[in-house]
Amino acid sequence: MTSQYSSSRSSHREARFIGCIAAVAFAYGLLLITILVGGEARMGGALLINFVIPPVLLLANAIYASRATAFARPWRALLFPLLCSAIALPLLFALITPYDDCAVDSACTNMGTWYINWSTMDQVWYFLLVFTIASFAGFGVALFIRWIITRIRHA
Repeated sequence: MTSQYSSSRSSHREARFIGCIAAVAFAYGLLLITILVGGEARMGGALLINFVIPPVLLLANAIYASRATAFARPWRALLFPLLCSAIALPLLFALITPYDDCAVDSACTNMGTWYINWSTMDQVWYFLLVFTIASFAGFGVALFIRWIITRIRHA
């Protein structure tokens, strides 16, 4: 009977792990779709990076950090928020830097029918910082709360 109970507990833990990955993949997948569709869909991408992706990262990383294995090996578990942040860099670059034309005072690279505007890189770094803070804040707060609860139980 205990093996069956243990099996259901491990599948519950795996469900949280897979759910966190699925939530982040879904959010970034929506962003990729808005980039690939282009045109007016890019406004949807702008809304995603402002209002949807940071809360998804915050919650997914908090849930990921609430797992027992994350508390047992926090340095290894830090790879998840790190990857959540790093994956955003090429997506943000693809959403923010391409333009149809180049402004006079901008540094641009001609890519055929469109331009990469290097002047907008500060926006890419800003949103990368927002995504990194959301990922690590969710992870860190959940881990810290779990640490406090553990200390109170052992006191």
